[in-house]
Amino acid sequence: MAAESLESGILLVEENCSSDDGLAECHGAKTSSRAFILDDSGDGPLLATRTKIRQLVTVSGIIVGVAMATAACAWYVAKAPRLEAQKSLDLVQQQLINTQLEQVCSKSDEDMDYIFQGEWLQLVGDVETGEKCCALCHSQVKCRAWTWVRNSSKVEGAEPGQCWLKGGTMVQGIKKPGMVSALVASGESKANVEKQREGAEKPQKAEKPKDVEEEKPKQAEQLQNADKSKDAEAQTPKKAEKLRDAGKSEDAEEKPKDAEKPNEVEENVEKPKDAEKPKAIEGKPAVQDGPSVADNSKVENDKNEREEPKQVQKPEVEEKHNTEEMPESEEKKVEVQPLAKEKLENQKEAATKAEQPITQAKEEKTKAAEEEEEEEEEEDLASTCPAQKEEEEEEEEEDLASTCPAQKDGGCLTSKCCREPGLQCYAKNEYWAECMESCVPGPNLFDQGSNTPWTCTALGTRAPGKPRKCAEDGANCMDEQCCASSGMQCYAKNDTFGMCKIACAPGVNMDDQEDSKPWSCKAIGARSKAPAPWIEKKCANGFADCSKAKCCAETGMQCYLQNPYYGQCKAECVPTPGTNCSAAAAGPRTPRLASAIAKSKGKVGSWVGKVCSDKWASCLESKCCHEVGAACYAKNSTWATCREHCAPGPDPKDGNATWTCKALGPKSWGLSLKGYPSLYCFSLYMPSRYEGPLMKSQLENNAGIFACDGYDVFAAENDTLGTTKDGVTVKAVLIPKINVGVSQDGTAGNAKLFMAVWDKIIAGGRFRNYDWTIKVDPDAVLLASRLRVHMEPHVGENVYVVNCNKFPNSPNFPMMYGALEVFSKTAMEAYAAGSWKCGTQLPWKLWGEDYYMTHCLDFLHVGRISDFSVLGDNMCIGANCADKNTASFHPFKNWKSWKTCWDTANGHPPPPPPSQAPAW
Repeated sequence: MAAESLESGILLVEENCSSDDGLAECHGAKTSSRAFILDDSGDGPLLATRTKIRQLVTVSGIIVGVAMATAACAWYVAKAPRLEAQKSLDLVQQQLINTQLEQVCSKSDEDMDYIFQGEWLQLVGDVETGEKCCALCHSQVKCRAWTWVRNSSKVEGAEPGQCWLKGGTMVQGIKKPGMVSALVASGESKANVEKQREGAEKPQKAEKPKDVEEEKPKQAEQLQNADKSKDAEAQTPKKAEKLRDAGKSEDAEEKPKDAEKPNEVEENVEKPKDAEKPKAIEGKPAVQDGPSVADNSKVENDKNEREEPKQVQKPEVEEKHNTEEMPESEEKKVEVQPLAKEKLENQKEAATKAEQPITQAKEEKTKAAEEEEEEEEEEDLASTCPAQKEEEEEEEEEDLASTCPAQKDGGCLTSKCCREPGLQCYAKNEYWAECMESCVPGPNLFDQGSNTPWTCTALGTRAPGKPRKCAEDGANCMDEQCCASSGMQCYAKNDTFGMCKIACAPGVNMDDQEDSKPWSCKAIGARSKAPAPWIEKKCANGFADCSKAKCCAETGMQCYLQNPYYGQCKAECVPTPGTNCSAAAAGPRTPRLASAIAKSKGKVGSWVGKVCSDKWASCLESKCCHEVGAACYAKNSTWATCREHCAPGPDPKDGNATWTCKALGPKSWGLSLKGYPSLYCFSLYMPSRYEGPLMKSQLENNAGIFACDGYDVFAAENDTLGTTKDGVTVKAVLIPKINVGVSQDGTAGNAKLFMAVWDKIIAGGRFRNYDWTIKVDPDAVLLASRLRVHMEPHVGENVYVVNCNKFPNSPNFPMMYGALEVFSKTAMEAYAAGSWKCGTQLPWKLWGEDYYMTHCLDFLHVGRISDFSVLGDNMCIGANCADKNTASFHPFKNWKSWKTCWDTANGHPPPPPPSQAPAW
């Protein structure tokens, strides 16, 4: 620190704070640097000027003491040696720091929260102290107050160290333990801050500019000069009279003035009561009926004498005013002639009589005007004039445009209205409200800030009209300019077509359902709101109790309360005797999670399977690839191929030839022809047994594995199942005949049989073009669309799914039941690379195929996902085809039972059997 004594005061400066830094900025920089100056000369980078110190002195005796101590210290340092002065400077500096903090941040209130009405609120987390929260508020122009959470255990929905920055108008203060709040002075006086702290709702009167204050004496002076000029004009007839009658006395000279008075009175009397007063000429005050501003004291004295009507009193006031302005010697000389007095009385009487019809006429006129206004209002209400209606609507729209939020999700706490048709302003609490179509009390899964419950109190009225309808996935969004699905953005291909997508890169877009022509990817409109990221952490998972959270962490799930103390997340509530599903629902149903939306790609165009290239094939013309994660990379101008990775320079896989590795097209997300993520499904069946007819019926109905994006069937004998609706002939892929024994758990010892099937799949390589590979038994009912929902959050992971936990205490559970086996593309690549290890190092000969795959993938360090809703198996814990969350059901070994389960799962259960008539 550098300390320098001056004749006019003391200069205290630290090196880390510049001359332009405020206290909050120095404090917010997380350093011990401070800069204060007490300098009577007014020179230097002042942070605490004389004016600020005077303001602080007037606030409290403590600050007065600080100022006096500072002044004494300054005098002592200036006179004493520098070594002794340095000791006093540290104490003075600390006192000044405390004083400056109090002046900048106002006085903080413990266990207090301030309620503000406004649309500016910012929440900052992990703020260590209230002072840092204060510094953040002081750095924001709109911030008027701050609240720091000291103890989150006493504040519902708050996190420790949160700093709430508030703007707008203060309403009141509320006691809330664990919170510290303060108003920011923002350059105002301390007295104004204290008035705001007390919650005064009336706005402070604006201070009059100094120019106005200075103008008052000038106006008074002008009025006095005007009165003097009137007197001078009145003296002109006197001089003229003197010239004509030079021999008359002074009393006679004053008579012309008195003789003119009745005329002046007559003019005043003839004026209506409501006659307009002359307007002020620019730069001059208006002429007043009575004393000037300078004669205010005389007006106050006259008020006690004014008990008669103004019309009668006015001449006397005028006369009195003129008389009072004369010197005492001249007042004695003025005597009203008896004739003038009589004339004055007559004029008064005539004025009174004249006023009566005027007053009566005025009252009648006022009454007629009021009636006319009422009639006009009635006419306005009953009016059907289109032009007038349009004008009124335009005015209403202008009013809405100036006060109501411009779009959905806009803050409406202050305005209590919404501009967009069909939206209603709903309140979360006393601090925030948004424009939404609907609101369910409890946690708002689209509230990006926190999971604090919403009251959903409706503020104001719903905006007239129907809510805007946004474009669905795959539809043209150029007209609507908004997207119905969460977290989506409308991107333009050209001037006439656009589509809702998560992201868009200029050039070829694989989700273009028409062709491979390039996209401009211009963003149209605003991105739709995505679900909050806290859902997966704060909401209930699996079978956990959801009565407190009132939300579920899985897509499509709803919390249903069994009683006030326990609830469970389910896809739907099945009504039972004594169960009211409508009353049991708690909180909102979980939409597609933000993590899944971020990974979502959507369906690819049908042209992708025909135009794009396979792995290691030439893509110089197509510029797109089939394999998941692959892109078209160029070696040079004459060769390019599809590969997952490419590093410029020598390539060991190509004889160290040099590659430019220029990307010619987008990175592929596979052949998601029917939905995302993409599924490659297969079944092993015996054509000559019940499985043959069952598989053919599934193909005819485009059900089961044939609803996947890609599929294959394997058999130990030649067989053709038939032709799909799009003309594809489905033939069985031959595998060698292998005898099946009995496994160690009493099931089919078919590990070797399926090892042959897996070898065929690896050799064919089709699994590389899909996100997931699914093995499905012929008698399992698969709903591919539901399975996509389960697997979407895990796209790109190196995992497989364990789907049964029948014996939780067994070391072999949870495990993968073979009716439905799910493997990610990365897991399949791990098996393709290491299956030989499993075949040579694991004792698989007496294992079933599902037991083998479980232990092989564990051996190869592939991760697990526990999802017990992908399969409802009677071999495990049961199959309920009416469960809308389960993705498959097993076993159904004939077409009738298979079809019944399929229809039930898709919401078309068979009608109940007709009741039989009683036997007589």
